[in-house]
Amino acid sequence: MGHNHSYVFTQQENGYFEQTLVMDQSYDWIQLSGRTLLVRSSDDGNNEVITALNLEMCTQEMPTQMPSTSAAPSNLHSVIPSPAPSFSSGPSISLRPSQVPSLSLAPTRCYDVSIRIITGADTLADGGTLTWEFYKEQSLDGGTPLHRSGGPLESDRTYENLIPCLAPSDYVFNITKSTGNGFGECDSCEYFISVDGELMGRNSFLLYNEVLRFPVPFAEQDGDGNDQMSQPCLNDFYFSIYTDESIPERTTWILENNIGELVLSGGPYYEPEKTFTEWSCLSDGRYNFTIFDSVVDGEAVGNYALSADYDTLVFSDLNFGTSNSTVFVTGTFILDPTPQPTISNANGA
Repeated sequence: MGHNHSYVFTQQENGYFEQTLVMDQSYDWIQLSGRTLLVRSSDDGNNEVITALNLEMCTQEMPTQMPSTSAAPSNLHSVIPSPAPSFSSGPSISLRPSQVPSLSLAPTRCYDVSIRIITGADTLADGGTLTWEFYKEQSLDGGTPLHRSGGPLESDRTYENLIPCLAPSDYVFNITKSTGNGFGECDSCEYFISVDGELMGRNSFLLYNEVLRFPVPFAEQDGDGNDQMSQPCLNDFYFSIYTDESIPERTTWILENNIGELVLSGGPYYEPEKTFTEWSCLSDGRYNFTIFDSVVDGEAVGNYALSADYDTLVFSDLNFGTSNSTVFVTGTFILDPTPQPTISNANGA
């Protein structure tokens, strides 16, 4: 490799070092300070410049351990570039690492997510397995890996899972019961998702698969366009589908905001006769939900339900033609004085 990159290595439990971070510029000194890398380079006038790099904003995959800035072992010499050339001309300063001036950096706000799951004595009596995942929304595109997952869970247990110091982003909690019977016959069983102690979502009734999507933090904008914290939502948006018995993949859906931007989507589904549910925290606004049928044979066996702000908007079977659209408003958003929730059918004829 050339001399225009810098490499950071993490020492693993087996004592070996693994390459963790590659930077597009070579630096002649690097020091770790919490979640910040202090790096030193030279500008065009050969002046030494110290820069703070925030690891929370790094787009590369980060390890669970913090990177070590100590020298890598000798067996990695072949992948470590030579030190950047020293500059002898032009004004410069010579600082040892211990003499680096202290930097007054505003800390990056991070958030603790707590996941609590309570199972009952007969939760697994049907022979099924109960598992869950928690990840960033971007990982649906193969990017950020899972933050945490669990299971198969055991019966009659309470699971407490703390995921500390997450950067602001959109996150997904996904829980699945393989037999479609959720927690079974249990009145006290449920899951709770909270952010910094504030409840984001909970449910005691699930069937096959349930997804809860929410932003961290959950903020809305005031009249001046400034972010302001609001009360966490519980179920601004709720969608449930019982899939077709023979062609479950026939059904897909999208949710768009008032200007046509895609907010959520679902399907195709590949498990027949299973119930999939999805919850999501939405900002106040006007939304258009559209569900599609790729087969349109009038023989679909299944149904779906849609609600917003605790109000059921649609409960219908899956024989709605090519598509079915529902417009609704959440919160106190007012587009104009006339819109009301409407349903339109497109039969593809």
